[in-house]
Amino acid sequence: MTYQPLVLTRERTALLWQQLESFPELRDEMGMSTQEDFWAAMTDRRNLFYDIGPGLGLVAILHIRPGLDGTVFFVGFDRELRGKEPLFRATLAHAFDVARLARVTAYTPSPNVVTVKLLARLGFQWEGVIRSGWWW
Repeated sequence: MTYQPLVLTRERTALLWQQLESFPELRDEMGMSTQEDFWAAMTDRRNLFYDIGPGLGLVAILHIRPGLDGTVFFVGFDRELRGKEPLFRATLAHAFDVARLARVTAYTPSPNVVTVKLLARLGFQWEGVIRSGWWW
């Protein structure tokens, strides 16, 4: 399994949006409440998106500040994260290389134990809980 370049078309974006609608809390954390917001985010040069397979999921790294940081979201459309670790590692490695990132922050919806364990296996460090915040 490898991640694929995400070829943007209105049709592909509409399908991804439809799948993303099943994750309202995560979608809201990503700052995408409408399909237009999603299209704008996907065409923003400060963001990277990776297709991890048809119907499987999406990795989004948003608000990238080259040479500094970004915010990563892992979305498993099939609600399965197990077995996708190599894909997540590959997308993170690519993002670190392309944007020269020094750090990424991962957000999880609520206390999602499965995702938190995955992030630990990927090398993320627990630094705290954000109870409220804002997007810049």
